[in-house]
Amino acid sequence: FDNDIEDAYVLDNAELNNAFILHLIGVSGDKPIAYTEMADILGYNVKTVNSIVARLLKRGMVEKLESSRAGTVYAISPDVPPIPKWIQNIA
Repeated sequence: FDNDIEDAYVLDNAELNNAFILHLIGVSGDKPIAYTEMADILGYNVKTVNSIVARLLKRGMVEKLESSRAGTVYAISPDVPPIPKWIQNIA
């Protein structure tokens, strides 16, 4: 049994939720995406999505480009590391 896991990438719940939302924002591209749409896809409460997006905005991980009744268009910061493939497959 090897206890040396320094190379492992561990995500806590907040970071996992961030990654799911970032992936959805990324695949929406230049099309607006609504909190309700993200909540439906991930099975989250709309308030949870709102909280996650607010956290991403505060950290500078995403930026709002434009908003409409259809949703918001976001840009992901180039400093955000790539989303792991297994998260992409779940979302």
